[in-house]
Amino acid sequence: KELLGMSPLEVHGATAGAISFWMEQKFAEFKRKLASEQDLLATHKKLVGNGRKRLSEADALKSTLKAGSDELKRQLREEERRLAKKQDEVSSLKARLADVQRRIKDAQGRAAGINSSSHTHRGEESFTLRRTPPNGAAQRL
Repeated sequence: KELLGMSPLEVHGATAGAISFWMEQKFAEFKRKLASEQDLLATHKKLVGNGRKRLSEADALKSTLKAGSDELKRQLREEERRLAKKQDEVSSLKARLADVQRRIKDAQGRAAGINSSSHTHRGEESFTLRRTPPNGAAQRL
């Protein structure tokens, strides 16, 4: 209300200082916000760069670990193949051992005068004692 009755030139002179101060304040506020935005942008760029670097390192580590895993799987397959071969060899040797033991038992039986019969009862071998007289003909007991 103090401006009432003043000429436009006087009103302009009275308000010019206030408007100038207000503009300086707004410009300073704008500069602070701009600096803050620039800081945030720099921080964002730094974080994105660090994130990309860490992703790249993680990808390289993943590739290395996958290669190691693939090599271990290959070694496992090779060892399983060797184990299967050894198990086959063991089975073959067990079968040969059983055959040799049977032959030894048959030879011992023949040496003692016991002949193994090819007829069996429920998978068991039956033996017949035979006496061999001087003429060489076996007699059944």
